[in-house]
Amino acid sequence: MTISKYLQKNAAEQDTASNTTLSPNEPTESNSSSLPEPKPSVVTAEQTPENKPQKPLGKLLWESFCIILPPVLLLTAVGVVAYYILCPSKGEFHADCTDTLYWAKATYDSGKLINPDFSYACLLPFGGSLLMLLFLPLFGFSMTTNMMGMLVFFFLFTTSLCWMLRQMHWDSRWNCITAAAFLMLLSASKKLREIFWGHTIYYSLGILFLFFGLALLFRLQNLSAIR
Repeated sequence: MTISKYLQKNAAEQDTASNTTLSPNEPTESNSSSLPEPKPSVVTAEQTPENKPQKPLGKLLWESFCIILPPVLLLTAVGVVAYYILCPSKGEFHADCTDTLYWAKATYDSGKLINPDFSYACLLPFGGSLLMLLFLPLFGFSMTTNMMGMLVFFFLFTTSLCWMLRQMHWDSRWNCITAAAFLMLLSASKKLREIFWGHTIYYSLGILFLFFGLALLFRLQNLSAIR
């Protein structure tokens, strides 16, 4: 082999080697192996509706029952008493139940709160006769006037009781249960039904004013505590 051919072969080998050389910007195996591996990101477990622990079915039913039962009891008690005033009270109406109706008629005839020509069994200027006085022009001196007046008295009585319990900051469920039990207790016997739902006398009026007065007192105490 001549010297010129040897030099040409050597130059060709150098050109091939220079073409296969990597550029300095390209990463080599040694550089890529020296880079730190990326760490996996930490995923926090959030409380989603899918992964939240669910309550047992029996516990859910019991909680729903405890929420629904007290209002149902109160509505049932109110409905029973209202039904008694409008329907069965006619069968238990007698002379002792007519005093409130007669007092209302005396006020209506004289145009005065106290009729000087009427003999009152007891003086109740702010009694249930004022409630029946609202219905005398519509229904006259009748059983319907007595029933409507007693129905209004019953709603005022129940409202005062519930308002007093609310101002005592009781739980709403206990308020409903207490009011329902009290209304059923006042309707437990024929004499109690006569006193409270047959006519208005100082027994029923005294308890109504007691509930209303205590509700006002508790309300004032709550307002003073807030201030």
